[in-house]
Amino acid sequence: MKTVLIVEDDPINARVFSKILTRRGNLEVKHTEDVEEVLQIAQSHEADVILMDVSLSRSVYDGKPVDGIKITQMLKQDPNTAEIPIILVTAHAMQGDRESFLKQSGADSYISKPVVDHQEFVNTIKALIPADDETEGEAKGEGEAKGEGEAKGEGEAKGEGEAKGEGEAKGEGEAKGEGE
Repeated sequence: MKTVLIVEDDPINARVFSKILTRRGNLEVKHTEDVEEVLQIAQSHEADVILMDVSLSRSVYDGKPVDGIKITQMLKQDPNTAEIPIILVTAHAMQGDRESFLKQSGADSYISKPVVDHQEFVNTIKALIPADDETEGEAKGEGEAKGEGEAKGEGEAKGEGEAKGEGEAKGEGEAKGEGE
């Protein structure tokens, strides 16, 4: 199962993101705002993608306060962690912030808070997860279910989180969505 590291200082946001990603996205989740722990998890490749809050009010590294932009820069400058996709998450959604934050940090994507469309949130994150070893319950192809009308693995078609019929791919065996 793929793992998302949530770097977030607000426990409510962290809990909401975690529930969305585990329930809708069928993803493992780790959470921390401790910079040393973020670096350790990234360097040991325990996360497939990082969800990085821009404004981290309590994060400190080498005795200095750091935000999600700085942590992202550190990860992107390290050859061992540079390839891990990082998605910035912030309530700072003024026009121009997205481009500025992405350019400044080197992050791969950006999501504004509050997260309103949960499925779009999951899809944005899953789109950046490397697909080098598809595993556990993911329907293959473009939404086609394998076997006898059920999605491969856990019997649920992924993508938009539902399949035609009663939660399983039935009839023609096609799953709704893109099959992720």
